[in-house]
Amino acid sequence: MRVLVTGSTGFVGHALVKRLIDIPSVTPIAGCRRANTVDFGCETYVLGDLTEPVNLTERLRGVDVIVHTAARAHVLNVGDPLAERAEFESVNVAATRRLAIAARRAGVRRLIFLSSIGVHGDRTENPFTADSPFDPRSAYAHSKAQAEAALQEVLAGSDTEWVVIRPPLVYGPNAPGNMQKLLGLVLRAPPIPLAHVNNQRSLVALPNLLDLVLTCATHTEAAGRAWLVADGVDLSTPRLIRELADGMGRPARLFPMPMSWLKALGKVTGRAGTISSLTDDLQLDIQATRERLGWKPVIRPEPVLRHTAAWFRHQRRY
Repeated sequence: MRVLVTGSTGFVGHALVKRLIDIPSVTPIAGCRRANTVDFGCETYVLGDLTEPVNLTERLRGVDVIVHTAARAHVLNVGDPLAERAEFESVNVAATRRLAIAARRAGVRRLIFLSSIGVHGDRTENPFTADSPFDPRSAYAHSKAQAEAALQEVLAGSDTEWVVIRPPLVYGPNAPGNMQKLLGLVLRAPPIPLAHVNNQRSLVALPNLLDLVLTCATHTEAAGRAWLVADGVDLSTPRLIRELADGMGRPARLFPMPMSWLKALGKVTGRAGTISSLTDDLQLDIQATRERLGWKPVIRPEPVLRHTAAWFRHQRRY
């Protein structure tokens, strides 16, 4: 089985390529936007900039499965909300559409798209399922919802099957974004006013996400559906901070503050979104993934969180 991974220099894509190399029945192909010096230890395709009209059809012939991890998750130095949304739509929507068109023309058997749980919203009263209504609250999440729709539209009625995976925050060594910000906060070890926060948040360790991707590459039930993935063990923010602090070998300096004060602090400092992400619930119901795909998480979160924290502290020593 020839499996092409787009975004192979990214956090998830690079790890997936390395995982595929260890599977004898798989020929991995690292898909990159441009030629680079990364030695993946496998075949490499230079795909070009997918935001531009490039002809990928011939390049994709003979590929059985594409795992599309390439995406823009952050836009830096863009103060204009319209420009920010346009940037996300160019990379996450238009590029996905072009890839799907080329995959269909080339006869690729299956295209797996890594979306985001953010398409359903950024907080829960009841755990999200794959059938929960869409309610994207950020330009990034909105672009992922649009990309899902484009993927399904392009591949409808074709021999190329689509699969969507919607993860929450993905963590592991070298994780970018909010996980890296939280690791930096724990490493600096200031007093953190979250001791009495009793929220529940679903996360997914990188090994668990990769394992589901591999399942979706071959499982007959996976095609034509979206799947939620998580560790199966939800954590409160204080517990998450304690696990990370333990991995760094330092105390978690948590102290209590009333929730009303926390919310007010967020408004005054312009960080209401950050406070919400640290105090709100965000839970995923992965029962359908377990039952229909016969899948279960391969590792609990605690050892991966501690390993991630230990790695982060080691990196900051140099």
